[in-house]
Amino acid sequence: MDLAAHLERLEVAPGSRLLAGAGERADDVFLVAHGQVTTWLDVPGRSPVRLETLRGGHLVGDIAFYAGSVPRHAWVVADEATTLFRLTREGLARLTAADPGLAARFHQLAARQLAERVTHLTRLVEALQR
Repeated sequence: MDLAAHLERLEVAPGSRLLAGAGERADDVFLVAHGQVTTWLDVPGRSPVRLETLRGGHLVGDIAFYAGSVPRHAWVVADEATTLFRLTREGLARLTAADPGLAARFHQLAARQLAERVTHLTRLVEALQR
C-alpha cells in the first residue's frame, strides 16, 4: 500500500497557519513537500520565539498528535507558498488497519524527527542559558 493514499495534498499561501489554535485537539500532522514553514512559541508577556524553520521532507505538527491533550503553546506558519501532505488521526488509524508495516515505518520517521527536534531545541535552550 502507498502512504500517499492516506494523505491529503494541500497548497498553502505564505502566512497560513497550519495548526489549530490553543485549546483545540491536534488531529493532523503535515509532511512538508516543497516550501518552508516556521514553528513559533508563544511566551506570555513576550514576543513569540522562533523555534525552527523546516523545509521539504520534514514532518510538522503538535506533539499532542501522539501525546493526547497537551496544552498548545506553539504554532506553525508557512513562510512561502508551501506544498504539504496532511495525515489526520483518522487517516493514521486507517493506515494502521490497512498496512501495519507501513504505519510502523511512518512512526519510525516521526520518532526520528522528534528526536532530532528535541536535540535541536535542547541545544537552543542551552545556548540561551549561557
